[in-house]
Parts: sequence; structure tokens; C-alpha cells
Amino acid sequence: MINLFPVICITQFGPCPPNYLTARKLTAYPEIKSVKNTYRFPFTRQINVQLRTPLGTVGTPDQTTVWVTDDAGVIFSQTTNLSLPLLVLSREFKLSDQLTTPEIQALKILGSAGHLSTSRLIGQLSGSDVTFTVNATQVLMNAPSSSLQELLTRSRIDGKLPHKIDLRFNRPIVTY
Repeated sequence: MINLFPVICITQFGPCPPNYLTARKLTAYPEIKSVKNTYRFPFTRQINVQLRTPLGTVGTPDQTTVWVTDDAGVIFSQTTNLSLPLLVLSREFKLSDQLTTPEIQALKILGSAGHLSTSRLIGQLSGSDVTFTVNATQVLMNAPSSSLQELLTRSRIDGKLPHKIDLRFNRPIVTY
């Protein structure tokens, strides 16, 4: 590709990688969410690239292949990153697949609880219920909740660690 004008390529995180400037169609890269071309005076073309932001990862029970997904549920990269929350699902995935609404909601639940755990959160989806373990306490949820942090903090103060916390109902069920 021959450019007659100087080209500047920018992402929300800084300059674009060199391969973006030589690509014919930037939207072919799954990690790119959107592309906007503008022209600046006198003869400069600026490419603004919006990259996808990771929400979490999805994988199969054996975790041989783990995929990164964004908040829209688009799978855009394969990873070995062990810090993002992992949602274990029974189906296989490939690049550019779309997660279902319950799967996206489950990843958002894992993401909202991630700061409470000292290790990576690994959750499983059953219907609309998400099951995961936070510091040896099994948690069942079906919507993001601030009560989980409150319950765990209160249990640390009391010196008792709950075995199971069920937040699927109006009133939490805590089992010691």
C-alpha cells in the first residue's frame, strides 16, 4: 500500500502497531472495535483505532484453549493470561464468536467480584446462575451484587469464614 500523504495511526492506548499501517482492512483484526479516518491540514491522514477492552476469558472445562472477550461478548484473542476472570463453558469457541447474553452477564458478575479474591476467579454458568469460589467460600449469584463484599467483610470481622453464600434471592443465604 503506497500512501501519498503522511499517515498517523493512534489507538486509545497510544500509537498503533506497525502492521496496522500496512493492512488493507483494519476491521479484519478481531481486536479492533472500530476505525475512524480523518484528514488534517495540510496533507495528513489520521487513523483512530478503538481497540476492544477485555472483560474476561471463556474456556472449556479442560482449559486447553482460553479466549478473551469484551463487554459486547465478542471473542477477540486467545490467551494464557491467568489474571482475567474465567468462565468455564461446555461449548467450543473460535475467534470472532459472540457470547450469549447470560454468558456476558456471568462474566460481568465474575469481574465485579474479582477484587474480593486473592486468586483468579473461575466460574461456571448453569442457566442464569453463576457459581464461583472466593477465598474458599462458594458463591452463587445471578446478578451483580454489592452484598457479597459486605458479607465477606462481616465474616472476617466475626472470625468465621462462610462455606457457601447464595445471592440468588432477595435475602442472602449464608452457610457456615
